Amino acid sequence: TMDTARTAYLLDICISHRRPILFVGPTGTGKSVYIKDKLMNNLSKDKYLPAFVNFSAKTTANQTQGLIMSKLDKRRKGVYGPPMGKQCVIFVDDMNMPAREVYGAQPPIELLRQYFDHGNWYDLSETSKISLVDIIIVAAMGPPGGARNPVTPRFTRHFNIISTLEFSDETMVKIFTTLMSTHMKAHEWPSDLHSTAQQIVNATMNVYKEAMVNLLPTPAKSHYTFNLRDFSRVVMGCLLMKKQSIENKKTFIRLFVHEVFRVFYDRLVDATDQSWLYNLTRTMVKDHFKENYDNLSMVFGDYMNMEAEGEDRLYEEVKSIDEFTNVVQLSLEEYNQTHKAQMDLVVFRYLLEHLSRISRVLKSPGGNALLVGVGGSGRQSLTRLATAMAGMTLFQPEISKSYGIPEWKEDLKNLLRAAGAQGKKTVFLITDTQIKDESFLEDVDSLLNTAEVANLFAADEKQELIEAVRPVMAQNAGPNTDFSPLAMFSFFVSRCRDNLHIIIAFSPIGDAFRNRLRQFPSLINCCTIDWFQPWPADALELVANKFLENLELSDHERKEIVPICQHFHTSSRNLSEAFLSEMGRHNYVTPTSYLELIASFKKLLNEKRETVLKAKKRYMGGLDKLKFASAQVAEMQKELQELQPQLIITAEENSKLLVVIEKETVIVEERTKVVQADEAVANEQAAESKALKDECESDLAEAIPALEAAQLKVNGLIKGPADITIVKSMKNPPAGVKLVMSAVCVMRDIKPEKIPDPSGKGDKILDYWGPSKKLLGDMNFLGALQTYDKDNIPVAIMKKIRSEYMTNPDFDPVKVAKASSAAEGLCKWINAMEVYDRVAKVVAPKKIKLAAAEQSLSETMAVLNAKRAELKEVQDRLAELQFNFKTATEKKQQLEFQVDLCSKKLDRAQKLIGGLGGEKTRWTQAAGDLQTQYDNLTGDVLISSGVIAYLGAFTAGFRKRCTSDWTKQCQVLYVAHDITCSDNFSLSATLGDLIKIRAWNIAGLPTDQFSVDNGVIVDNSRRWPLMIDPQGQANKWVKNSEKENKLSVIKLTNTDYMRVMENSIQFGTPVLLENVAEELDPSLEPLLLKQTFKQGEMLCGVLCIRLGENVIEYSSDFRFYITTKLRNPHYMPELATKVSLLNFMITPEGLEDQLLGIVVAKERPELEEERNVLILQSASNKKQLKEIEDKILYTLSSSEGNILEDESAILILDSSKVLSDDIQKKQKIADITEQKIAESREGYRPIAKHSSILFFSITDLPNIDPMYQYSLMWFVNLYINSIMDSNKSKILEKRLRYLTDHFTYNLYCNVCRSLFEKDKLLFSLILCANLTLAKGELTREEYLFFLTGGVGLENKRANPDSSWLSDKSWDEICRMKDLPAFRGFLDHFQDNVQEWRKVYDLKEPQNAQLPAPWDRKLNEFQRMTAIRCLRPDKVVPMIRQFVLEKLGRKFVEPPPFDLAKSYADSNKAIPLIFVLSPGADPMAALMKFAADKGFDGEKFNAISLGQGQGPIAARMIESAMKDGTWVALQNCTLIIICSKEDVFEKLLFGLCFFHALVQERRKFGPLGWNIPYGFNESDLRISVRQLQIFINEYEDIPFTAVTYLTGECNYGGRVTDDWDRRLLRSVLKDFYSPPLVHEHKYKVSPSGNYYVPPSMAYEEYIEFIKAFPIAQQPEVFGMHENVDISKELQETRQLFDSVLLALGSQAEGGAGKTDDALNEISVDILDKLPKDFDLEAALERYPVTYGESMNTVLVQEMERFNNLLRVIRSTLINLRKAIKGLVVMNSELEAVAGSLLIGKVPAMWMKKSYPNLKPLGSYINNFLARLKFLQDWYDQGKPDIFWISGFFFTQAFLTGARQNYARKYTIPIDKLDFEYDVLPFDETDDGAPPDGVYVHGLYLDGARWDRKKGVLSEQHPKILFDTVPIIWLKPNKTDNIKTGRDYNCPVYKTSERKGTLSTTGHSTNYVLAIRLPSDRPEDHWIKRGTALLCAL
Repeated sequence: TMDTARTAYLLDICISHRRPILFVGPTGTGKSVYIKDKLMNNLSKDKYLPAFVNFSAKTTANQTQGLIMSKLDKRRKGVYGPPMGKQCVIFVDDMNMPAREVYGAQPPIELLRQYFDHGNWYDLSETSKISLVDIIIVAAMGPPGGARNPVTPRFTRHFNIISTLEFSDETMVKIFTTLMSTHMKAHEWPSDLHSTAQQIVNATMNVYKEAMVNLLPTPAKSHYTFNLRDFSRVVMGCLLMKKQSIENKKTFIRLFVHEVFRVFYDRLVDATDQSWLYNLTRTMVKDHFKENYDNLSMVFGDYMNMEAEGEDRLYEEVKSIDEFTNVVQLSLEEYNQTHKAQMDLVVFRYLLEHLSRISRVLKSPGGNALLVGVGGSGRQSLTRLATAMAGMTLFQPEISKSYGIPEWKEDLKNLLRAAGAQGKKTVFLITDTQIKDESFLEDVDSLLNTAEVANLFAADEKQELIEAVRPVMAQNAGPNTDFSPLAMFSFFVSRCRDNLHIIIAFSPIGDAFRNRLRQFPSLINCCTIDWFQPWPADALELVANKFLENLELSDHERKEIVPICQHFHTSSRNLSEAFLSEMGRHNYVTPTSYLELIASFKKLLNEKRETVLKAKKRYMGGLDKLKFASAQVAEMQKELQELQPQLIITAEENSKLLVVIEKETVIVEERTKVVQADEAVANEQAAESKALKDECESDLAEAIPALEAAQLKVNGLIKGPADITIVKSMKNPPAGVKLVMSAVCVMRDIKPEKIPDPSGKGDKILDYWGPSKKLLGDMNFLGALQTYDKDNIPVAIMKKIRSEYMTNPDFDPVKVAKASSAAEGLCKWINAMEVYDRVAKVVAPKKIKLAAAEQSLSETMAVLNAKRAELKEVQDRLAELQFNFKTATEKKQQLEFQVDLCSKKLDRAQKLIGGLGGEKTRWTQAAGDLQTQYDNLTGDVLISSGVIAYLGAFTAGFRKRCTSDWTKQCQVLYVAHDITCSDNFSLSATLGDLIKIRAWNIAGLPTDQFSVDNGVIVDNSRRWPLMIDPQGQANKWVKNSEKENKLSVIKLTNTDYMRVMENSIQFGTPVLLENVAEELDPSLEPLLLKQTFKQGEMLCGVLCIRLGENVIEYSSDFRFYITTKLRNPHYMPELATKVSLLNFMITPEGLEDQLLGIVVAKERPELEEERNVLILQSASNKKQLKEIEDKILYTLSSSEGNILEDESAILILDSSKVLSDDIQKKQKIADITEQKIAESREGYRPIAKHSSILFFSITDLPNIDPMYQYSLMWFVNLYINSIMDSNKSKILEKRLRYLTDHFTYNLYCNVCRSLFEKDKLLFSLILCANLTLAKGELTREEYLFFLTGGVGLENKRANPDSSWLSDKSWDEICRMKDLPAFRGFLDHFQDNVQEWRKVYDLKEPQNAQLPAPWDRKLNEFQRMTAIRCLRPDKVVPMIRQFVLEKLGRKFVEPPPFDLAKSYADSNKAIPLIFVLSPGADPMAALMKFAADKGFDGEKFNAISLGQGQGPIAARMIESAMKDGTWVALQNCTLIIICSKEDVFEKLLFGLCFFHALVQERRKFGPLGWNIPYGFNESDLRISVRQLQIFINEYEDIPFTAVTYLTGECNYGGRVTDDWDRRLLRSVLKDFYSPPLVHEHKYKVSPSGNYYVPPSMAYEEYIEFIKAFPIAQQPEVFGMHENVDISKELQETRQLFDSVLLALGSQAEGGAGKTDDALNEISVDILDKLPKDFDLEAALERYPVTYGESMNTVLVQEMERFNNLLRVIRSTLINLRKAIKGLVVMNSELEAVAGSLLIGKVPAMWMKKSYPNLKPLGSYINNFLARLKFLQDWYDQGKPDIFWISGFFFTQAFLTGARQNYARKYTIPIDKLDFEYDVLPFDETDDGAPPDGVYVHGLYLDGARWDRKKGVLSEQHPKILFDTVPIIWLKPNKTDNIKTGRDYNCPVYKTSERKGTLSTTGHSTNYVLAIRLPSDRPEDHWIKRGTALLCAL
């Protein structure tokens, strides 16, 4: 455009010629863009080095220097610049943003100015000079206004200033139309849409312009500022859409409307503005697009297709809100699955709209948002959800206790690395609670504006970033891309801008929001603003329905509950407003409170329903069992009748059967005997044969093994006959074989053969080998061996075997085996046969015998078996008979049992009905009550939930007010809709558990309803409690009740509190965080929000929480309590929504109860002990009864089947009932005793009530001075001391009177000790008024009227006599008629005005008798009220009199400070703290007291706390703790003793009197001293020591010396004002004088009431002093009695203000009214202001001439007034504009507004003004009069008489007068002074005097001008100021001026008198001294404080 071309050209010229250039223009006109584009892209890289600096409100000179120096290189020592051969072009953006310091300069700008002026700076560390070379500065700034400041011309003169105007309409249309058309063509949009580009731009233009005119940034809407960025946001928003999403032209129009709404509508704060924009948009659509739209609430977004990512996410219209809801619901579920911190959101229209708005910002490249809403409105949750839906990463700083600027910078680096280097789409969310330092915002402002933070990255870090972006840049690069470090870093910054979205969540509450917007304009300029309105009604309804959908309620109930919830929400909001206006306490109602209400309702309703139903079921079960028992009785009696006859028949049958059985039994027994005898014989025989058989078998056992072994061997030979064959084939077998074979032959009985002897002897020998061979050849040889008859071997054979073979050693199987294995087997067989035979020979006879025995036994058994069979037969018959008998008997027993059971059951039923019958009524009642409770549950729990969610922070009265309203609401609904609730709702009755509450009370929770309710809220709230606990009640309760659970107590100041927290959370022990202030550590946030999550396996994972850096396990047993001692903390919604805020301030009832307990415990310990035992006993009895009832009900309900058959159950019930009856009897006795005790205790109720009133009289004193704070513990200790110390009496009434008097006075003394003198009477009044109010002798209305004089509108009645009655008094009298006691008073007053004047004129009207009949009609207080209206100056003496009458004299004479008493009240853990007002120093008294107590010398250490003395003092205290000595932290001096007693005593008395006088004069304000000095005891002590030294050292007292030392050095050393010094000398003269020493009873006051007593003892002196009047007469000070009037009026005003403060603050009106009032005031003043003086015309008319200095005076005065006039005019004009929103309200204008509203002259005006004490209205009138005086002078010529008060700079006028005279008579001006002649008239027509000047307009203060005598004279009574006639100031030579008895009277500009020395060398207040004739000594007027004033 033409603008861009022009700008570029001018910029180019200036840079190439090295000239600084400054662009000035509104924001959004492209200044920064042009310059940055030029510097980055259109400058030669070889010649120029660009650098960028952004200023903000917080930028400092040091930051600026650091920033610029970082861009430059060091060329040589002390010279810096860009690299050689280059020029550094530094662009300073937002140049006028830095805040001005106190003198109006902007340090960063002054630094740059230094560079322009001198070309150098100074090194910040070494202060050496730094020269800067080759630098060109280019700057841009917006016009001044808002946070932008005017820049000094001394700086701007260095620049070529170019103005960049807002673009013309044509330019804007051209820019944006081109933009749109290009985009449409590039993206191939349908051609029919191309035409809409022009329409859209035109329509946007219209909306933009209308918004600028109509939506103005008023103070309440300071964010209503619009600039071109907003215009572009609409257009760019329209281009977010892709062509495929545009169905037709209408869609595009709808998109345009949507974008307009997003940019303009979303920031609007009220319905008026919204409907204005809505209508405007409709009109625009109609005018530009020719379409009609009624519904403009359309939604566009890119979130509908959840699968799409990146570019595929289409920005399109959301057709169906339901579909959108589903998408969000799914996204929310997904979010909760993937994030540890869960979000439980209700998806409804309100949420969807805000979510869509945030999503739109995230869709726009570089889009940022400012979300404005109170804490708990969902700003953070929605941002998290939108971020997740957009697939971006969220970053939010985790604030911990130690989080500071270094951590913040580190977070920013990581954030920018992620967005710029890694290219992550990131959302940076920051809330106002996370801004721990305002410099954070400066960085955020910079990020918003430039996407970077200056100097954030060090050089090496920057290098890393450049390398990180190089590859990405290379990908996107064109052929000529610049890869210089600057370009690459610029690329990094642009990526940050595209990828980073900053979302700022601010709260609009308080001034911080407005101030931040003002200081950091980017918060508005670079952000889309979304204002979160309070939830609309439909939102509240939806949320309630959503949360309650799965709660068991009838549709009907559900429908009705929702409006009640809404009502709770809105009524709580209204209640909070009332709470603020009535009590000055803040409470916020937010959507979170509403969610809390519903969540609590849901949780508590389910719990309570279950509990109540369970309890009811148990009662019903018990009743059912009783009912069952009653029903059974009749049945059982019938059954019993039927059973009796059956029992008789069965018994007869049984006896018959028994006879038969007896007969049969005899037969069986006989038979059995026979069989038993036979059996015995048979058994004997069987035994014998058994023995024989056993014997045989044991013998055989020996032979059988050998036999079996041989048999096996033989078998082996059979199986393997080869061995035998070998033997058989042997020709000459070995001897062993032969031996064996011969033995075999013998066994077979085969004879041997005779053969010749092989030895050759010729004999024949027997040989068995031959037969053996035959035998071996026999086929059956081995078989024969097997079947060998071993039992019948012939004896001969065995004999031979034994004798020949067995004895042969060779006949051994082992030996034989060597020859042959077959022979071995045969050998073994023979051996076996031998053994067997041997055994068999013994066994054989036995076997025979055995056979015979067995034969005999079998015969016997046969006979026996026959007999047994017979016996069995008989026995079976008997068994059958017995079985029949048993059955019959059982039947009989069964019948007997049934009869017995039936009678027992009858008996039990009687017992059950009899025993528990009494319970039946109670249980029926209880069950009925429970049913009622159940029916009422819905309503009761709903109200309870409301109390928990909304009412915790309110005081008892407000809570009651609200619950009764809610109960009514439910009941009104009940009539129509069945939502029932109890008639008298009680939170503790609904949710409390009596046993728990009793335990709480025992642990120290006060017993009053309010405190118990608080306990119930703590117990039931879902959030952790934060208890406002100034009296420490909650603290004590928590500590006691949680003691057993290992409670940890921490403070935020503890270094290790976080570690304690972590341990407690893990181990599940409770934590009490005490003494918190108005903010909590942000790192506690996860704990307050209970952000727990499961770690590990999802289902069985451990519950964890993240605290700061650490993740720790979270025990479900953990409990957290927070308490604050602040009386009225202001918790912002951000914190209040995270905790359950509870007001634990003690209530009068609660305190009364505690005090009653204490007094009874001390007075009647036996009674209180008995009561406490009873309480515990009752608690135990009730607990036991409850347990027994539970047991009974449990037994009844758990007994299966028929209870009457359960013997043990009946026994349990019986014993329980007996025990229960026993306990109930005890309890009845206990109740009676308790009642008696209660009656006895009630006797002491009056003192408890009285003391409670006293406590509440001191609780509001901190409103007057924060130092006046008294703890409950201190009060209770004082109370106990009074009980112990007061007089005793057996008569209760007397004792109570003693106690009341003692405690009241004791409290008064103790409180007085810590009050400043000015507040002691005030305290007496508060005490007296509260006690009188409590007795009903005074009404609250009367009391408030007395304090305020009533509040009323303009008084239409005429003042009956304005000569003496002021309008203020008359207005008050008219308002007083509304008080019941004053009916008819007004008429009487009007009819008897003169009578009342007499009262008014009295010197002491407070003691006057009022005109009849009002002297009789009014009580004391009402009488005071009437006099108060006439003579407010007498309020203080009246109050003193009132207190004196009601409470006694001692309550108006504050006790003098008694160190011994204070010491007695302190202990080693309670130090004595002396809070000193100026002039007091208790050190000497303390040292003397220490000495008296034996703590002098080494045992008393004092240290003066100054710099570096802390550690020394700490060590001193430590050693004193060990040694038991005293430490005083202050200064100390010594005490001395004197010799000339009499003289010394008199002078000492005089000196003390003087000391008292100079201190007490302060109360008379400027009449006393111009400057109130802090004379103190050290002044007195040093003077006493000097006096003593001089008396001792000198014979005659050197009065001159002691006067000089005391008056000029000790006291005078403090005095800085010359006139005060004159006064001090004058006062001291009366006391340091010979007459005082020599005269008897030397008078120190004219009346003689005060005199110096003769010598006496110390105690007598004290008594003498005490006898002085309580209220000092002014005469003692040498002052006129009129001074009392001004002093008393001042005192009255101060007293009333303080009492009203103590009663609680009244807040100011709402914002709307203040804006109107401001506008009205501004218009009123502006209308009255004349035009500025035309100085040029004045100079022309009154030129500078030698002979007339007054011309110069006039012109200079006009100039001075012009400056002031301009300031007043410009501020008022700007203020009006700011109210309308035409300019932004800055901090200076806010200060002006604040002052105007309270009728004060703004400080900004006073800076340019003359001294002034007047309120705004009078100031303006006076200002206008001064302007008129100058205008008249200009118009009419030099006046004859000058109005001396009308000058701005009076000294110039006086100099002018002297100069005229000096020039006229050519006398040096320094030799001239004025003579003063007071003329006897006020006006003159004689013209000006020949020499000098006439002046008028002065007032005499402290005296009167006697016009007749022409001298100073005493004032008339009640007339404080006197107008002085014309004074002729005649210049004369100093030497010629005579003085005489003149009084040298100072002239001051204002009655304040004190001033400061100004740059002209003159005081800002003192003008000159005028000598006035007097017929009294000068000292007389000096003490009177007489002075002349220019203005009153």
